[in-house]
Amino acid sequence: MKMDIRNFFAKKRKITSTEDDDASCSKQLQQSSEVDSAPITQSYSANKKLCNSLVSPQDSEPKTINSCSIVNEVVSESRASTSTSILDDGGNFHENDIGRWVGRSFVLTTEKRMEMLKRCWVPSETYDFAGDATHLKRKFNHSWLEMYKPWLVYSKKLKGAFCLFCVLFPPKVARGVQRSLIVRPFTKYKDIHIYCKAHVDTQWHRESSASANSFSNIKTNVQVALQIGREKIIEDNRNALLPIISTIVFCGIHDLPLRGKEKDDGVFQDLLQLKIKSGDEILRQHLEKGQKNAQYTSPKIQNEILNICGILIREKLVDNIRVASAFSILADESADISGKEQLAIGLRYYDQKEKNVTEEFMGFVELEKWMPKR
Repeated sequence: MKMDIRNFFAKKRKITSTEDDDASCSKQLQQSSEVDSAPITQSYSANKKLCNSLVSPQDSEPKTINSCSIVNEVVSESRASTSTSILDDGGNFHENDIGRWVGRSFVLTTEKRMEMLKRCWVPSETYDFAGDATHLKRKFNHSWLEMYKPWLVYSKKLKGAFCLFCVLFPPKVARGVQRSLIVRPFTKYKDIHIYCKAHVDTQWHRESSASANSFSNIKTNVQVALQIGREKIIEDNRNALLPIISTIVFCGIHDLPLRGKEKDDGVFQDLLQLKIKSGDEILRQHLEKGQKNAQYTSPKIQNEILNICGILIREKLVDNIRVASAFSILADESADISGKEQLAIGLRYYDQKEKNVTEEFMGFVELEKWMPKR
């Protein structure tokens, strides 16, 4: 084989490190393309990293991306589990903007995931879609949200459309290459109807929709069960309080002392035992099987019930006095057994219903100072 002697004296071309990287990267991509002909199976964390690397809508300046380094970084991260914290992007975006959770649905709590399903951010009809599509030929149409409800949503953060179900409930293993509406905003609005109809028929969307429906049903059933249990506890406590309150009111009406010399002695305790013997099963189960620290029969609870009854009686009297044509205030001072000066206050008014003058006692007020100043 003959060789041209001039090639021997020609100046050799220097190969830079960047070209070496590109050459090795192209070789890796060429090898990977042979594998790509078969169905691609990659971990969700690898897809997440690839999305975050390729999609960065908030970058104001274009960046030079070495595709080989991205591939290596994705492969290395797919072999190691990493935890990602929710970062504040500092933008003026709603907390339920779907763009906040693209590729990061694994950090969502159960409550937040349910909130996103029920109250995902929806732009108003006067939203400036044209401002988000300055580099596009067409802008997003608000009517599309109703047309493809409930899965089609719009992100102000990423300035494009997404599938709510596919973002919130991605399968653990991705089949095939993830496309728009899932990991990057859909902005080819002239083909949106064709693309949306095709997206609904994909295996990815069917699995995500099934996961979303199952999640909503389970969460709703659990909430209903908890609410029913809570309402039953409240109803049982109210039923247990009724005989106790009625006993205290009976003692107050007939001027009977509630307590005796001992803790478990007195008219109040005797009346409760009388009700149990008369067949009050709710009261019996409450006192025998209920919590010992929630019997509602202690002197403290008795005083609280008496105070509440006094407030209700005063409110009823005040309502009657307000409709009266005239009233006067009665006051008298007297010292109690402890030597404290108590001011008894009463009201005298004309009762419209009974057609007579009525006097009602309103209560005592302790006097801090009762000596008049000159």
